[in-house]
Amino acid sequence: MLENSSTFHHNFPELLHKKKLGSWKKVAMQTGDSIRQLTREYKAYKARVVERMRDGDTA
Repeated sequence: MLENSSTFHHNFPELLHKKKLGSWKKVAMQTGDSIRQLTREYKAYKARVVERMRDGDTA
């Protein structure tokens, strides 16, 4: 939904799939980011998704 947004540096649907198979620690190691950085960006991503769903701007 938001993977093409310039605000986010990661494709979160893909990262969430990887997280289901492992953990945020493993995902962070693969992306070269800290867990804190990933979770902060993911929190912002989730908020944006909720906002767009509320506004009816979903695919």
